[in-house]
Formats: sequence, C-alpha cells, structure tokens
Amino acid sequence: MSTRRSSTIRDTRWTAGVQPLKRPAKTKDQSEVAVAAQQPEVAAAAAGGGVWNFEEMMKRAEEGDMVQLDGDEESTVLCSSCNTRVAAAERSQLQEHYASDWHRANVRRTLRGKSPIGEEDWESRVEGSDGEGGERGDVSDSSSSSETECTDERTATLLGLGAARAYFVQQATVFSVYSALLRDGESSVASTPNFFARPFNCAVILLAGGHFAAGVFENNRLVVHRAIHRYVVRAKQGGAQSANDKSKGNAKSAGANLRRYNERVLREEIRGVLGKEWLVQMAAAPLVFLRCASYQRGIFISDDDEDAPLRKGDARLRTIPFETKRPLVDEVKRTWERLEEVHDHGAIEEFEKEMEERRERMRKRATALQRKGRRNEEAPSTFDDERDLDEEDERRNGIVRERREKKDLSKQEEAEKKAAEDPFPEIEQELRNSIYAAVRENVKGGAELDRVLQGVSVRRESVVRYMREARFPPINSGLLHIAAAKGAEQSVKYLLDLGCNPAVRNAEGKVPYNCSEGKIVKNVFTAWRVEIEGADEEDEGKSKRKPAIDWNKAQIPLPVEKSAEQLEKEAEKKKAKRDRQKVKTKEKKEEEMREKEEQAKKAAYMALSDREKRALAIEARLAKMDSCVVRCFTCATSITGMPFEYGANRFCSTACVANHRAKTGA
Repeated sequence: MSTRRSSTIRDTRWTAGVQPLKRPAKTKDQSEVAVAAQQPEVAAAAAGGGVWNFEEMMKRAEEGDMVQLDGDEESTVLCSSCNTRVAAAERSQLQEHYASDWHRANVRRTLRGKSPIGEEDWESRVEGSDGEGGERGDVSDSSSSSETECTDERTATLLGLGAARAYFVQQATVFSVYSALLRDGESSVASTPNFFARPFNCAVILLAGGHFAAGVFENNRLVVHRAIHRYVVRAKQGGAQSANDKSKGNAKSAGANLRRYNERVLREEIRGVLGKEWLVQMAAAPLVFLRCASYQRGIFISDDDEDAPLRKGDARLRTIPFETKRPLVDEVKRTWERLEEVHDHGAIEEFEKEMEERRERMRKRATALQRKGRRNEEAPSTFDDERDLDEEDERRNGIVRERREKKDLSKQEEAEKKAAEDPFPEIEQELRNSIYAAVRENVKGGAELDRVLQGVSVRRESVVRYMREARFPPINSGLLHIAAAKGAEQSVKYLLDLGCNPAVRNAEGKVPYNCSEGKIVKNVFTAWRVEIEGADEEDEGKSKRKPAIDWNKAQIPLPVEKSAEQLEKEAEKKKAKRDRQKVKTKEKKEEEMREKEEQAKKAAYMALSDREKRALAIEARLAKMDSCVVRCFTCATSITGMPFEYGANRFCSTACVANHRAKTGA
C-alpha cells in the first residue's frame, strides 16, 4: 500500500478532528467468515454492528466450512486448523481455543502449506524453547500478544493491513502511526485524547555486531545517550562468538578468547549504563524500544538476574517495527524521528480501493496455499518430521565424525610415511637436538661435538653419517650450512674435518661458503682448502685420506698471493691508519683535559661570593678595554709607547702624572 510522509505526531493539526478508522459495510466473503470462525470477538467488533451471539457465530462458521458439528447430544466442533474437536456447549471453551497460541500457530502453519501439530507436541516445543520462541513463526511472543489487542489493530487485521500501524481518519483522509507508540491500556489513537498532545518520551536501545547505542528522549529532546563498540564478530565469517560456540562448540584460538572476553565486558558495560547510570531516566520512560538478536535479549531482559535493566512482561517494552542500520547515536536519533512520523494514505475512497485489491491478492494466495495443503495431506506428521530432523542431524554428525577420522588417519599415514622416508631412524630425537645445539654454540675446537660423538661410540658411524648427510627445513640445509650461516667457525672447521661435503647446495642453490657470516668463516674454508690440497700433494701415490672435492662447485677460492709492492702499500695504509688513530686519541685526551679544566673553573666561580663575582666582571671589562686601546688617565690620549704608571693608573707623560698628583693632593 503506497504511503507518503505527512507530518509528525507533534504537529498541531492533530489536536482536533481525529476519528477512528471503521470497516466499510460490505458483504462478508469467504475469507472473512474464516476469520470470524477463528476469532469471533475480533470479527464482530470490527464489523461495527455489535457482537454476534453464539448461535450466529456458529452458523456463520458452519457456512464457511471452518467447523463441523456431529450429531451427539453434546455437540463438538472440528477445528480444521488444529484437526481436533472442541466442545461447543460452552461459548467460552470455543473462545479459549481460538485465542490459544496453539490454534494461532496451526493457522500460520496452514497458510504456509504445513500440516497441523498436536497439542502435546506444541507444549513440548514451548517447554523446549529458550524463551525466544520454538519453531520460527509458530510460537508467539507473550509480550507482543498484548500489543495486538487494540481496536485499530483488530480492524487492520481484518482489512489485511497488518498490525504494525494504527490507523485513524481526519477530514475524510486516512492516516497512520506505528501502533508501538500506544502505551499499555490504550486501545487506539482516536480513543486516546492526549495522544498527540503529550511529548514523545521513550528510550531507544540498539545492539548488533558488537555495536551498542542507546538514548533516552524526554520532552522531545535527547537527554542522555551512549555508544559502545567491542570486537565480538568473527572476521570474514560473521556472527558473534557466542553464537558460533553454541553451534560448533568453544573454539580455542586467541581471537575466540578475546571475543568472549569482549562479550562479557560489553554485557557489563551495557548493564552499567542502563541499570545504574540511567536508572532514573529508564524508570521514567513510558516506552522502551529494543532492537537486538534473540540470543542477546538476556542482556536487557531477565527476572532471575537482578542486574538486568528490564523485566519480562514489562508493558513498556516494544520492538522497533522497521529495519535499523549500524547502532550509532545518529541511528538512535533517526529511529526516534521515524517512529514519530505520521503517514498519509490518501482519501477514504482511494484507501478502500487499495484495501479491496489487497484482500483479493490475499484471497488468491490463501486458495493456492489451501490447494497445496490438500496435496500434502499424505505428508508425515510432526513427529515424523522431527524424527527425520533427528536422522538428518545424526547423518551430518556421522559425516563430521567420518571426516575427522579420515583427517586423523591421513595425519597418521603422513607420519608413518615420513618415518619411512627418514634415512636415520636409529638416531633419537634427543641426540639430534644435542648435535644441532652443539653446531650452533660454536664451542672452541668442536669440543662439544666431539663429546657427543664419544658418548655414542657404539653407533659412531651412523651418527657421523647423520652429521654429514642430514637436512633440515625450511630450505633443506645441512649442518655445514647452518654453522656457516651462524658464524660458528670452530664448528665449520670440525664438520669439514669430519667429512661434510662443502659442495652440497640447499634449496636456495647456495653452498656453505656462500652462506658464511663474515670473513672469519670464509677464511676457515679457504685455509681448509689449502690444507686439503697440501695433504693431497704429500700423499701422492698413496691412498688419499680426504675425498675428492669439486672446488668449482664448492666455490671456495684460494688465498690471493700478494706482491711486495702490494704488501708495502698495505703496510703504509696500516701505518697511516695507526697514525690517524693516535691523532684522534690525542685530540680526544686534550678535549677531555679542557673539559675538566672548564668544570674546575665553573666550580671555583660558583664558590665565589656575589661581590667577588661583580669584581671579576669589572676586571674583565677593563681588561677588554685595555686590550683594545690604552689611554692616558688624565688627558685620555692614546698611548702608543711605554706608559708612565703611578699607582694603578697609566699616563702618557710626566706632566700628566704631576697634574694628577696636584689634583689629588698626593
């Protein structure tokens, strides 16, 4: 149904002329008779012509084939939605059945083409639910049932408009507001005189994906607000950690532990804000709008937990009747602004035409669903459905177990294959760790490696072969590669003497010489080549002690032979380097001496009194002036030669001295 925004509930235009929306006087069709059979009081009140009596209600329901009477003295009614018989002797029994949650759930199942469920099955589902409802759409929320009993919503239900909005009429035009704005005990907008006059006071609470935002509005003004965010959603997979734990069990990763901790902290922070900091504001709010996931309602609503800010059955509690975005303070304001909107549906004639079109579409859909329900009459009962679900769960659990067993078997086979491929099965892991640690520690002369070999003299050949041929991840390096890269020159020398081949390459294509850390290790390789080649020349014609080595593949160079001139230049460079080092050392010492003298002067100056410091300053200024120009004390003539001194003064001539003595009377 098309709507356009007209105004807000605070507009002064609503102060007069507001009337309730009445049902048009038209012939009741088959769908209306069905509604009358299921909810007789609602249909009668919406008809506007008074409440039907019991006989008329039964007659109309019987005409609509919604009930069937048997011929016994105590008449019973067959409810086609629940497929059960109800005693018809008392009108209150029929009303109680049609108003029950079990009957309403079966009506919704029938409209979806599902078979009805038995009363015992229904009760077991309700008892087994977690308070958020059993089967989706079948278990009605007790908090919402009280909200759907207002006259506007009864009329809207019969008109096919839904119960989310409350309709009223002003000057032959239909308007509507969200029915959640009606407080406890208010039946409709038109019957509430001060509905548009009172300020829209409420509390709006949003929680989703670790984002929490809330605000309390008083006198159409946001008085308090708060926004909190915690990391609780699993990255790239979505869903909160607690929801994942319920479905798959507790994960043991660090991220899962962090998200669980954040969920607990977020719960405490929310309850601290709503139940402690905003205790007065929340108690004064006549309406509380809450939007959160079903498994998060326990944070806000609980009768057992004293820290919960709300209690179950709180008449102020409402759900937000439209979608909201990420919980932020701006979204709280936008939600409040949208809740107070008044929508214009146009003139009554146009509105009734749209209602008729809507009822026609609903009638066609109901017929199609009814035909589909007849085709599915032979479908298994609810118990069979549950048994099938249990079998499906068992099948899935079996698949999971089978996959886990295959994975464990694969790991076992891989371990066995690795053990089969290990060319040194007789070498224990502890001995391998000892050899690896000794190679890296670079003990002088390879004493640690020699001690390890002496400790296993019975299997010495196997251990020596392991040290020569063993390879280690991640780049398939040998012990000689590892010792050279670590800069352990003593271990390198010991391994070379032990017979390790320096021409073997690792996964990166490098030989041990190229992996060497520093010149010291490279010099070990060079010296060892000279030693090996010298030993080969001495043992020429005899059995060789060392294996033949391809020096080109090993890439170990010979030491460079230098000429006398090169040696002289190197000696000069070394001497110049030593001289520079001496100069630097001397300059450093002189600088340290100057620094010490300066520190001593500072200490002596700080020990002087203020009078002595001023005298020193005067002497410094006089010394500076004298250093520039020497002048006669009497005539101020510049003295170029040797001055005449009398007392502490200087004169250019004896005449100036006599003149000064005459003036002073000396």
